[in-house]
Amino acid sequence: MHSLEENSALILFYKESMNDFIKLSNFFFTVAVAASMIPWVIIPFLYISNNAPAGDYVTKFLDSSKISPLVVSLTAFLLIFMLLYIGLKVKRIHTAYIKILKELSKKSQQ
Repeated sequence: MHSLEENSALILFYKESMNDFIKLSNFFFTVAVAASMIPWVIIPFLYISNNAPAGDYVTKFLDSSKISPLVVSLTAFLLIFMLLYIGLKVKRIHTAYIKILKELSKKSQQ
């Protein structure tokens, strides 16, 4: 048997009951995670040309794993694409952000 708090928390995650604040939070979380993966796309190309930052965690990973930098870069790019696709197309979390921007612009024009 689930408690009332657990049921209330689960209800928030259903698409029909998500309010704008939760959608906006999901939007910024999705963008932040995707942005943090950008070095995993760029640094492997710098690594190939011997220009990668020496102390960077991506460089250290490439040095220790011996995985092809192109595989690492492609994998990171695919993960970013899938994350943004799921967040923007499937969950439509960007619609709350656009809605709030439109409301703010209406208020500033008044």
